[in-house]
Amino acid sequence: MESLLNLDEFELPFMKSAYDILENEVEDIDSIDRNHDAFDLMTGMVPHSAWELGSVEYYIQNFTEWTIRSTFYVIAGGSSDSFQWALFQLNWDDNEDAWHWEGLARMNGVAPSVSAQSAGEQMLRVHLDSRKIEINDEYKALLGTEGTTSRTGED
Repeated sequence: MESLLNLDEFELPFMKSAYDILENEVEDIDSIDRNHDAFDLMTGMVPHSAWELGSVEYYIQNFTEWTIRSTFYVIAGGSSDSFQWALFQLNWDDNEDAWHWEGLARMNGVAPSVSAQSAGEQMLRVHLDSRKIEINDEYKALLGTEGTTSRTGED
């Protein structure tokens, strides 16, 4: 069975802007740590059925310099979804000073025996290749067998 990979960006139902939620729910917005609270809110939005592949942090030096931190997750599609597996990330960009969701890849046509880890690694490799992102040591560790657990801590 040949798997089909779609790299078009997408949103999942839980991918809401934590900043919008905080603006609407907090009376004194200046009294909170906006980015810390946004991160806590967003990580709490990740479904327990999602698998965390791991995180990377990298430094970008271009016209300016900044750090990006990304945590990658894989989630199985339900009967009403148009995918079998989806790869998404929660991303910190200190140039923008904000957390963002990004839907990276969706996969169909995968054998039922394919694990979340295997599907996630395959989608992440294709995603990195499509964006010409170098697979450095952090990505190598992420794409290995280390550090893959479900949100509930079960393997």
